[in-house]
Amino acid sequence: GYAIKGLTAPLFHTTSASFKGLHLVDVDMVSNITAKADRFYGALVGLLKPVTGVTELSVENCSVSGKIKLHNPNYAVRDNIFLGGLIGASYGAVIDSCESSVTITNNQYNNGSVTIKSFGFGGVVGIATYSGEMYTSISNTKFAGEIDLNIKEQIGTNANVGGVVGYIQGSYNLVSNVSNCESSGTIKFQTTASATNVIVGGIAGTASEAASKATSVLNMSNCKSSGAVEVSGTITTANVGGVAGIAAVKAATVQMTNCENSAAVAIGGTITTPCVGGITGYAIGNADSAFTGLTNSGSVTVKSGAVMSATSAISGIAGISKSCHMDTVVNNGAIVVEEGAKIVTCYIGGIIGIGTKDGAVTTVQNLTNNGPITYNGEAVDATTATQLRVGGVIAYTQSAILNATNTGDITIAGSLNPGTATPETFTEAKGDCYAGVVAYKTMTSTNKVTNTGNITVTATMNSLAGEGKKAQVNIAGLVGYTSNNINAANETEYKSVSSGDITVSGNTTNCTLCIGGSIAHPYT
Repeated sequence: GYAIKGLTAPLFHTTSASFKGLHLVDVDMVSNITAKADRFYGALVGLLKPVTGVTELSVENCSVSGKIKLHNPNYAVRDNIFLGGLIGASYGAVIDSCESSVTITNNQYNNGSVTIKSFGFGGVVGIATYSGEMYTSISNTKFAGEIDLNIKEQIGTNANVGGVVGYIQGSYNLVSNVSNCESSGTIKFQTTASATNVIVGGIAGTASEAASKATSVLNMSNCKSSGAVEVSGTITTANVGGVAGIAAVKAATVQMTNCENSAAVAIGGTITTPCVGGITGYAIGNADSAFTGLTNSGSVTVKSGAVMSATSAISGIAGISKSCHMDTVVNNGAIVVEEGAKIVTCYIGGIIGIGTKDGAVTTVQNLTNNGPITYNGEAVDATTATQLRVGGVIAYTQSAILNATNTGDITIAGSLNPGTATPETFTEAKGDCYAGVVAYKTMTSTNKVTNTGNITVTATMNSLAGEGKKAQVNIAGLVGYTSNNINAANETEYKSVSSGDITVSGNTTNCTLCIGGSIAHPYT
C-alpha cells in the first residue's frame, strides 16, 4: 500500500477510477461549500461515479485518519450535501476492507436563516447508491472516529448520519449488501434550528431500496456497533438506531441478519415523533423482509427534559416494525424514560415499540427481553392527556406471536394524565396498558409467551377522562389488552404463563385498574 500524509483537500474531487491499498494519514480538511459543485466531499474522493465504458468500480483496503470540518459560508443555493471520511458519494462501487478514524465536525454561521435540502454524512461514505445496473456494496469496513455535528441551519427534508455510511440505497434489479462492518466511533447530532427528518444509526443512517423497485434487495448482515449514538434538537421526526436509523424497503426486500449493538442510544430536545431502537429506529419491508439474529446490549434512553409532543416509539430492538418478520432477537439493554422527560402518546417495548402490518399478517417469534424498562416521565403539561403503553416484549402489535419471553422488570413511576375513560363494556376504549409481554395486541394469535419480570407502578395519575369519569389502566403479567385468544392455561406446547409480581402503590384513586395475572382486558 501507499501512504499520503497531511492532505488539506480531497485527493480527487470527481473520478471514475478504482483504488486499492491507499492510506491517507492525518488529513486536516475544511470543506468550503460555496456552490453546488462542492456538495460532494471525502478525503479520497468527493464523487466516485462511472462514466461511459466503465462497468466496475471498487475501493479496496484504503484508510483515512485525521479530521474533516464542514464549513458552510452563507450562500444562496443549498442542495443535497454528502460528506464521508473517505468518499463523499459512491455510485455503483464495491467498497471492501476500508477503515476510517477521522473526526467529522461542522462550523456554520447561518443560525437558521438558510435551509439545507438534505444531507448524508458517514464516517466512511456519505452516500452509497447504484448506477444503472452497477450495484453498491460495503463490506469488511470499519469506523473508529467521531462524528460531532451541531447543525445551525434548517434541514428541509432528511439528515442521514451513520458511522460507516450516511445513506445506502439498494440497487435496481440487484442485491446490495452491507456486511461485516463495524463502528466503534461515537455519533452526536444536535440541531439548534428546525429539522424535518433526522435519521441516525451506528452503522448506517438510512438503509433503503432503489426507488421502491420490487426487484431490489438490500441485505445488512454481521454488522456490529459499539459507539454511542445521541440525537437532540428541534426535530419533527427522528429515527435513531444503534445499527441503522431506518431499514426500509417499501416494495422490495430488506434483510437484517446477525447484527449487534452494544452502545448507548439516546435522544433529547424537542422531537415531535421519535422512533428509537437499540438496533433500528424504523423497519419497514414487504412479505419477504426479515430481521433475524439481532442482539442489543446497549441502553436506550429518553433524556431528562426531552419533549415528545406526539406519538413516540421506544424499544430495545425496533422502535417501529412494519410488515417485517422477526426471529431470534434478544435485548439485554435497559430502556429508560428519565425523570423530567415529557410525553403525550408513548409506546415502550423491550423488543418492538409499535408493530404494524401492511397487507399480510407477519410473524414475530423467538423474542427475548432481559432488559429492565423504566418510565419516570411526565405529561407535556397539566391539561394534556397522555397514553402510555409498555410491554416487556412489545408495546403494540398486529403480528402473530410465538415463543416470546420477558425477564426484565417494568417500573412505571413519574406522573401521567391518562385520558381514556373506563368503558361501559369491554368492547369499547382500552386505556393505558402495562404488561409483562405485550401491552396492546390486535388481530392475531399469541402462543407460548412467558413473563418472569415484576411490574411496579408508583406513578401519580391525574385522570383527564372527563368530568366524573375515571381513566382506564390495564396491568397484566402477559397481555394488557387483546382482541384475540391467548393460550394461558392449557397444557399444550403453546402454553403461556407469567410468574412475575404486580405491585401498585402510586396515586391511582381517580383511575379504574384492571389487573390480571395473565390478561387485564380481553375483548369479548
